[in-house]
Amino acid sequence: MQHRYEELKQQARTDPNILGFFVTGSRGKGRATEQSDYDIQLVVKDEMVDAYREKYESSGATSDDVVVKGLTEFRAYAAWGSDTAWDRYDFAHVHVEIDKLDSEIQRLVDEKGVIPPDKKDETARYYFDAYANAVFRSLKCVRDGDAFGTRTEAAESVSSFLHLIFAVHGRLKPYGKYLVWELEQFPLEKLPWDAEEIQTDLLTVLTKADVATQQKLLKGIVDLARAEGYAEAVDGWGDVLDWMLAFQTESRNY
Repeated sequence: MQHRYEELKQQARTDPNILGFFVTGSRGKGRATEQSDYDIQLVVKDEMVDAYREKYESSGATSDDVVVKGLTEFRAYAAWGSDTAWDRYDFAHVHVEIDKLDSEIQRLVDEKGVIPPDKKDETARYYFDAYANAVFRSLKCVRDGDAFGTRTEAAESVSSFLHLIFAVHGRLKPYGKYLVWELEQFPLEKLPWDAEEIQTDLLTVLTKADVATQQKLLKGIVDLARAEGYAEAVDGWGDVLDWMLAFQTESRNY
């Protein structure tokens, strides 16, 4: 596999129809293991897309994943709000190894790997509401003695919490396998918790649906939202938010 990667990279250097060459996946982020494939991305001239897909994607010569896109197609791929936007995080922290367009391909990769600046606040507000709603539902289930509902809603809140804390920093929620790495290598400076505390608290919510921990995280998120200028999103919850933060139960865990 290493040999195939080097061979394709050398071809990309000398082939004038190949405009860009880089690797995504774990190798693209410097997180490769012995089991990691080479997820190779080739950006080619638009008029050469069909020929190069036939040459590289259909060869079946290796288990490597070679994806070919024309430049126009690549510019549009994973655009915010598009059907392929789900793939944006794959471009985060990726270095373009060959860029024959004066760093344009690297610029496109960098743009895909984050939340567009003009969408950051909208995204953060959305996930604040989603997070608060999940905590609210979890605590209502505690009140009603519904252990299963408590745990499932608490687990749901974790995903929205992660989306939110990264969105506030203009970043995308990482895949689970990269989460600890992201928190440790690229700290979220605006948060009142460090990477270890976030991991500990989220595991407590996931495994125990602990009420006090949910309230601790909610209080921190409320303070963060206000500090970031999202007071209207917080205030929109009114007395419900007060109830969530003051809620008490005889049992901490569910």
